[in-house]
Amino acid sequence: MKGFIFFDVYGQTGFPLCNKLLEEGFSVYCPAFFDQLTAPANKAEKLLFIGRNANFKQFTDDVEENNPSGYMYIFPCADWQQRSEEDQQLIKNFITRFFHDRQNGGRGFMIGADEKWEEFLEKLPAGKVDLTKIQSASAGRITKEIFKEMNHPEPGRYSRLCEKK
Repeated sequence: MKGFIFFDVYGQTGFPLCNKLLEEGFSVYCPAFFDQLTAPANKAEKLLFIGRNANFKQFTDDVEENNPSGYMYIFPCADWQQRSEEDQQLIKNFITRFFHDRQNGGRGFMIGADEKWEEFLEKLPAGKVDLTKIQSASAGRITKEIFKEMNHPEPGRYSRLCEKK
């Protein structure tokens, strides 16, 4: 497993989880689309923490090289539910476009999804994403649940294993 494609790292749930995954040594890709939905001051402050990490990369949707395989998807639905209806519709449109022509699928984690978001994500093109629902609130618990689903060592052990090599 190479890392994660994280749909929105700027929210109350997304930011600490992204930070935790970066601390564990994973690569995290975030579509630049979410920059336009985030207040500039909020975005700038959070990028001071995660943007300096060499494993964090933002990408635009229209670049062919930004279709990496072997990455898992993170959908921080709990953050999206706090956004306006207009922003939520923009996010749905973006995700639909993102997965429409993709050849590769993968595992996906819905973080704090309500029925509306769960229903939407489960309608992604058939076979594209195998979804797991996680209802935890803290980044530490979410990371543990993701690692458990991946049959991966517990958080903290991954970075220590990498250091030993």
